[in-house]
Amino acid sequence: TTAGGRDAHSPLSAALSSGPDVVVERRRWLVLAVLVWIGFNQGIAWMTFSASAAQLRELLDGTSISDAEVNLLLNWGPIMYLIAVWPFLARMSSRGPEAVHECALVAGILVFLGCSLRLVGFLPGVVQPHLWLHLGQICIGLAGPVSASIAPAFAAVWFPAEERTLATSLIWTCQSAAPSLGFAIALPTKIGAGLMAIMLGEAASSLAALAFWLVACPKLPHHAPSSSAAAHRVACGDGGAGAGLAFQPPGPL
Repeated sequence: TTAGGRDAHSPLSAALSSGPDVVVERRRWLVLAVLVWIGFNQGIAWMTFSASAAQLRELLDGTSISDAEVNLLLNWGPIMYLIAVWPFLARMSSRGPEAVHECALVAGILVFLGCSLRLVGFLPGVVQPHLWLHLGQICIGLAGPVSASIAPAFAAVWFPAEERTLATSLIWTCQSAAPSLGFAIALPTKIGAGLMAIMLGEAASSLAALAFWLVACPKLPHHAPSSSAAAHRVACGDGGAGAGLAFQPPGPL
């Protein structure tokens, strides 16, 4: 038994003391970029209607929509954040390192689903087009907690200790800029066709980001980026009993 009370032969002690499996992978920057891309899509799509109420009315082809309802479309973001933040945080706390990938995947699906549902409202003959707009904005808002809270957990899984502050700062800076960029994109839009082009672009971008996350971003790096990350994986194995690794490393990229 060590001075700290750990069994010297336990998997946790082995992970802390061993070094060969601690490797910082170059792929971490690709995974970070795709994660930021998913968050960017969420922030931009959230603000689609921020400066284009007149263009939205034009697209609805005479269907009246009040300024209050347009404001509600924007306010679904913070409203759904308050609802969704708790289950996302609980998931990330209970599932260990793999929860980072799972939560980002759910966020990517929600953003793509939301962007797609909004487009349904503009199809010919659709009944209650406003409903589809609200459903889309609700889905996009539900993805907000991942963009806002996943950065520290992601950095701990993919980056060595000396780079975690940088990775966290990059994610938060980019995610904070996304709503402003969404407003800036919508601001010069003068006609309904321009707003439709923006929504189509957002749907395509969210689908592309989701595809990249599924294809190019594994659940965990092949090797832990630090001894503390390796120890955390061991501690999360078998319900936290330290009986084994909490992940199966993916094959080489």
